[in-house]
Amino acid sequence: MQETARRARWWRAGWRVIGGAAMSSLVACQSLGESRVSTPELIFLAPDVDAREAEELLERLRERHGVVLGSGSCADALRRVYAESSAKGAEGMRSSPWRLAELEALERAMIRYAPWLDHLGGLRAVTGAPQLVVGKVHRSVRRFVGESLVPADGGRMLVIFHQGLETTQPDFPAVEDWLEAIWIHELGHAFVQRFVLDEWIDCLDYWDGVERRSRILGTEAPVTIYGATSADEDLCEALMFYMLSPRELEEGRGGAVGVPGNPCPTRYELLRRLLGPWLPPGSVD
Repeated sequence: MQETARRARWWRAGWRVIGGAAMSSLVACQSLGESRVSTPELIFLAPDVDAREAEELLERLRERHGVVLGSGSCADALRRVYAESSAKGAEGMRSSPWRLAELEALERAMIRYAPWLDHLGGLRAVTGAPQLVVGKVHRSVRRFVGESLVPADGGRMLVIFHQGLETTQPDFPAVEDWLEAIWIHELGHAFVQRFVLDEWIDCLDYWDGVERRSRILGTEAPVTIYGATSADEDLCEALMFYMLSPRELEEGRGGAVGVPGNPCPTRYELLRRLLGPWLPPGSVD
């Protein structure tokens, strides 16, 4: 009901939706094994935005970064994964329309990760596929923001959940920063995690394993509360701040030592060492 009301407000404000056959060459309608996109990709546009902006953006994502949209295929793949693992939340899972700002944030995040991917040999070397299929999916359970590298026939997919993209978080009050932070986090799972997580755990006194904290008191805690759930989430939350607000990562966000939000100079320097010149802290031109 809330989503229906939001879309109605967009329509009253003059927003329009584009997609379907007109953009079929720009979305993931290519074969992925036996699966194909089951629904057209849709993008909401404000009244003053030319549809060509969206088309050019999707073409840049595909040609420069190997990213194609496939929300229908992502929803189908995720339902299969959840059914096989008996996980809750598969019910009501469906593709969701994009907002242009979400895709612009995805492009900014991909630009940040491009030197890192080149250093590692390209997208195929990192994910095992020449393209990354990205989808926006609506689900009934609101626990997670996204799922990285969901297995699919012949490729890998990154799923972002509707609820995560449309909820502004206090960590990044500006909507454009929050949207980019989500992509940085989820792409961090996809592009960085498997290459540095073991050393991340070894170098931080806070962790004894991926999901096991140490018993050492007063050790540097993650930059956010969510980062304290596991070492891989700690890494990807730190990546968000390292790229968008490195000073907050290094100097803290008001938390006492040993509490999430404390200064994280160890994490900051560890990222500088692990990521080198390929993923520098701060802004990207």
